[in-house]
Amino acid sequence: MKRYLNYLIFAVVVLIVVGIALNHTRSVRTLVETMGSSDSAARSRAALELVKSEQFSDSITGETPETRVHAADALLSLANDPTVVKGTEKDAPDYRAQAVKQCFGLLKDTEKKVREAGVTALKKVDYSYSGNLSSLVDGVGDGDAYVRKGVARVLTEPDGIGPKKAFVEALVDKMRADGGTRGPGGDVLGSARFVKEGVADIAVPKLLTVMTEKDPKDATKFKNDEGARSGAAEALGKIGDARAVQPLIDTLKTDTPTVQRVAIGSIALIADKSGEAALIQAVKDKNADHEARLQAAAGLGKLASPDAIATLIASFDDPDLKMRSASVAALAHAGRPALNGPSQPQPLNALIAALASSSENIRTGAANALARIAAPEANAALIATFKNERNDPELRMAAVTALGFSHNSQAVVSLIPALSDKDGDVRDVARDALVQIGPEATDALIAVMRTGRTDAFYAAQAVSQQGTPALDALTKLAADSAHPVGQRWAAVALGDMGVADAGKPLQELAKSSDPDVAYVAQSQLARLGQPQAH
Repeated sequence: MKRYLNYLIFAVVVLIVVGIALNHTRSVRTLVETMGSSDSAARSRAALELVKSEQFSDSITGETPETRVHAADALLSLANDPTVVKGTEKDAPDYRAQAVKQCFGLLKDTEKKVREAGVTALKKVDYSYSGNLSSLVDGVGDGDAYVRKGVARVLTEPDGIGPKKAFVEALVDKMRADGGTRGPGGDVLGSARFVKEGVADIAVPKLLTVMTEKDPKDATKFKNDEGARSGAAEALGKIGDARAVQPLIDTLKTDTPTVQRVAIGSIALIADKSGEAALIQAVKDKNADHEARLQAAAGLGKLASPDAIATLIASFDDPDLKMRSASVAALAHAGRPALNGPSQPQPLNALIAALASSSENIRTGAANALARIAAPEANAALIATFKNERNDPELRMAAVTALGFSHNSQAVVSLIPALSDKDGDVRDVARDALVQIGPEATDALIAVMRTGRTDAFYAAQAVSQQGTPALDALTKLAADSAHPVGQRWAAVALGDMGVADAGKPLQELAKSSDPDVAYVAQSQLARLGQPQAH
């Protein structure tokens, strides 16, 4: 009897537990459904209960995207609910601020519309409430890349928060204390919208304080650690305000090598005339930090003053290959700041003049920079450089490459002879240059193919690489039975082109009475996987 009584008690307990669980499940279900209510207060209460019980994330996991979108609306209602007051006791939970952080979870959702709902909700949060503001600032340096990206959008998009004074000040304070916030925080402060809307007036004085403030107990030491000072220096560069240049220059004299490296990079980013001397000194100092020198070169390319250009050209003789490459890139930017914009005469003329330097390195560096600028004004000097066979092959190749840009028809007549240059590498780059010039070079290349000389091989390669635009010219050459040599090279180029439309002229060539022409055409049809003519 006692044993049965125990069984009965156990069964009752199980029923009670199951009942409680079912009741709890129904309660959670009701709260989830209420978050989709049209009543903002009801949404807030439902979200609050789930946040309080630490079940918010679990309650929406596995729910439909629509339900998770409603959850974003509910969190917005909670974050903006003034009736939800933080307790006065120590470590009292701030549920409104927690609602903001719960929104961060939605920024990681697999569904785009849920992520968008999270971004939209965060844009509408009342950040005059300090708890909400603090949570948003925490999101800037969140450990999850999706959260950082979403929060950056909330802040910087046209309908986002923007550079409000309270936020900017709070963010700089956070960057001072937290290494993870410094990089993304600087990106936010230096974003186009923040800069345009005057973030510098708020952020620059605070960042300069972080970077330069001395320990009140020991004036020989800095108040903030090296990481905080570096982060402030980096953010100043991203903001790009010229008022920071002189303090950054002073930092080069007083701070650690780590902070100095960041400071020179920031001076380069700001690219103001007041920082030119410091950048020139960094480029010239072969014992300076390697990365700092590369960044200084980029800054001089932005300034593009006569002294900056001269310094960069002189650095083509630097023993550091990366330094030389950085100077090439900097001068290319100086010569054509915008991709499709006009070339700039001052750096362009300086580079053309540098092709006559007594230094082979300077001449080669100048040719490499001119290749990126792609300006016909340099044609004559580049042609003279590559035609001079006493020049180093690397320099000649650089000059030929610099002539190979779209529509540079003026260079074609000089590049065609380079297809038979005694140096195989020069022949290769001449072919590639003619490909880059495009249709303007096609007729001249076809003419070479008719001759059957050794350079016809390179000409056929160039035409084939020009692709479909050269198909008509090749088809005409293929139909010219009076020139079987040209027909053979036409067959080679048509096969190498690798397009289906090349099949028809190859089929005709495969029927040629000239056995060499027919053989080449049949071989190329096989390459294309097309049936051979009979």
